[in-house]
Amino acid sequence: MSLMYSALLPRNGNPWIQAPSIPAYDFGTGDFTLVAMVATTQGGPVLYRMANDSAEPNAGFMLLVTSTGIITFVTSDGTGGQGATTVNATNVLDGGCHTLAAIRRGTSLQLVLDGTPLECQVASDGTPPFDVTVDLPLIIGGQHVQWGEAGTFDGTLMNVGVWNRALEPDELTAVGFGRIDTADPSLCGAWTLDQTDEDSSTYGNTAMLNGSATYTPCIACEWTTGANGYAYCTMTNAPVPARPSGARLVEVRTIDVEPGTPGLAMAIMATPVLPAFPVGTIVRVIDPVGNRYDRDVNQENLFVATHDGQPWAMMVVDPQPGTWTVEIDASEQTWFSLQLQTIPSQDIVETIDGALAPLYGPGGPAEAEGWLDLFAHAAVAALAGAAVVSLVLFSGGTLAPAVVAGLAAFTSISLAESALALEQLDHHDLDAAYDDVAGGAGFLIAADPVVLIDANVPVDVATREGYRRRKEVLYPTVTMSPFNRRRTDLVGREVTRKNVQSALLSSSTGYISACGHGLPKYLTGWYVTGTDGPLQEILTVGKYDPREVRGKIIHFLACWCGSKEPSSLGRDMVANGALAFFGYKNPFILAKDFADVFFDCDIAIDKALLAGRSCQEAYDEAYAKYSEEIETLFPINRPAAVSLRKNRDSLVAPTTNEAYGNPSAHLVRGIATGPQRTATRRDDAPEALPL
Repeated sequence: MSLMYSALLPRNGNPWIQAPSIPAYDFGTGDFTLVAMVATTQGGPVLYRMANDSAEPNAGFMLLVTSTGIITFVTSDGTGGQGATTVNATNVLDGGCHTLAAIRRGTSLQLVLDGTPLECQVASDGTPPFDVTVDLPLIIGGQHVQWGEAGTFDGTLMNVGVWNRALEPDELTAVGFGRIDTADPSLCGAWTLDQTDEDSSTYGNTAMLNGSATYTPCIACEWTTGANGYAYCTMTNAPVPARPSGARLVEVRTIDVEPGTPGLAMAIMATPVLPAFPVGTIVRVIDPVGNRYDRDVNQENLFVATHDGQPWAMMVVDPQPGTWTVEIDASEQTWFSLQLQTIPSQDIVETIDGALAPLYGPGGPAEAEGWLDLFAHAAVAALAGAAVVSLVLFSGGTLAPAVVAGLAAFTSISLAESALALEQLDHHDLDAAYDDVAGGAGFLIAADPVVLIDANVPVDVATREGYRRRKEVLYPTVTMSPFNRRRTDLVGREVTRKNVQSALLSSSTGYISACGHGLPKYLTGWYVTGTDGPLQEILTVGKYDPREVRGKIIHFLACWCGSKEPSSLGRDMVANGALAFFGYKNPFILAKDFADVFFDCDIAIDKALLAGRSCQEAYDEAYAKYSEEIETLFPINRPAAVSLRKNRDSLVAPTTNEAYGNPSAHLVRGIATGPQRTATRRDDAPEALPL
């Protein structure tokens, strides 16, 4: 989320931006490149360093967009010149952001729009290349003429750069979005215009805004294309205090889907790590024939999940070829991150890695930006839909590898891991394939009637590390679970009493898995006043509505909540109608050298229940996992093994005492159900069972 502002140049205010003249802009007869990101409906001069004392251009160079969408690039020595003009009108006047590049390479001129070379008519008056040396400032969004409506740009400009060499296609993709090597000796000037007129090149030639030129908030947008029909687009917004509240931002992008493209997917998240839909945001996805995707669909070739009529995540198999449009309309103060992309027709992992490397470096966006592979959201969600899973299962041949390998690519899984997943799929080992693929997604999800709650207080090691491990190991399992349907997001600051009550009252049955601090009578969530206030009680004996827990299976990764006291929270919830409770009757021991082992043992409970197994089976599987890990640790780290054993023996469940519910309870399509049965008592066993 690096680009949040751009320079606004409204034509009626006679604005322009001027960088003082320096010899670095005297390209002579050599190669050079001009780049700028523009958003306009009227056009105008983009970059200008050319004398214009008469009707005929003098020495220098200029790049401009006409009012009809024609783009022109001119070089001149004052006596002769060479110009390149696009043969056809472009889509540069649609008001969306576009990256425009003009390149002189030897005797040729080239224009590139959004990474695509444009067909141009090139004319010369004399013998190129022409000497463009002239002692004039570099004008951004204006001309060296008397300032007036005809002489200025109308729109916004950002990420302006000039080089004394011809840039290569991959470089054009990166620099258009401000990804510039500022130490590059060929870089002669670079102005992001992101609330600054400073030049980030080694020349440090600060520009100056003139007239009514100002900085305006904008949606950060990046896009690129690759081989095999691959197209990628992302839009993000991060609020900043300087912005006025209430104003709205609008961005429209298009991607072209080639015939034979296996899939297209879209997802929007509140932030790169929070999968809630950004409240109040308007999202429109329109296909080439005008269809809008604004209702829930789970069909063989289409999966759409919506939020209040807005598309939230979607996967289209065999999408309609042509131009697809996505539009976002959101408040300046709304966090969001949206991605739209296709699945390449072949060489999926290599194609996507190759296309995204110029933007994000090797490994794609997760490695370069610290994102959690946002596009895994739509792809994983699509495969979680029963109809689409059936499609993967039974299509045979080409489609299953395309969808699964596309998913692997979306999650930045290595080629080897992708190949393994495909091999497992070919052998009908779907559980293993999905675990491998979804496990790399880091897809943070909470769902209703499956509700995941993670306090995730950054300054608190226990909840922070618990959330980290659950996100890595548990959340992908939830994503692929057939019980994951409607979504509720309760992570970090969202874990308040009010939000927990609302989430739990929204369904009468289901599964709750929470990670927070606990005492015998309550579970805590986010800090009330940030990092220095008391913990907020989100469920407390005597202070919750019994409907919040009635008919549900509940699992708390928290100390004390499973205490043997008759009035402890776990027993109280069962007394108020919960079908089952899993938790710990004592404080568990969390040591750095075996924290993940402990979390994985606890997560075994969730995995078993989300696979449809009973509470009895879930307890037995978790107990077995604990015991296996204890046996492994004992010879190499006896203290860790002893601590893990204490945690195991502190675990309570319907299996250990009927006060914790029904051992036969299990999930059926998200509903917790099962006949009553007498539990096998185990919580009266010794505190430390022998290894």
